[in-house]
Amino acid sequence: GKAGCLGLAADVYRLGAALCYMATGRSPFGAEPSLATFLEWQPPSDMSPPLAALIRQCLEKKPEKRPSVEQLRAHNLFRGGDWTAVATAEPPGYTPHEQDISDLPRK
Repeated sequence: GKAGCLGLAADVYRLGAALCYMATGRSPFGAEPSLATFLEWQPPSDMSPPLAALIRQCLEKKPEKRPSVEQLRAHNLFRGGDWTAVATAEPPGYTPHEQDISDLPRK
């Protein structure tokens, strides 16, 4: 990959993929993604236009065209969030269940 491809732009891309999955229950790229699906995502016909537009912006091919943090915070979906609390909150602890780790190699 290109140097500098990770970072905020990659996080925004992943946010778009996660929003799509939350809204539809499916990956935005289908079960067997092709290069074409990565380059131009098509929303389902029953998705709200504002949500589809946000996801499309987040999945923009060119990282510099993806929304900034400020633009995301200003979007209706995220407006009013307590971003200071989010930034300073301790992440919840996670203890995996046996079925989650049963296929991991053991030492």
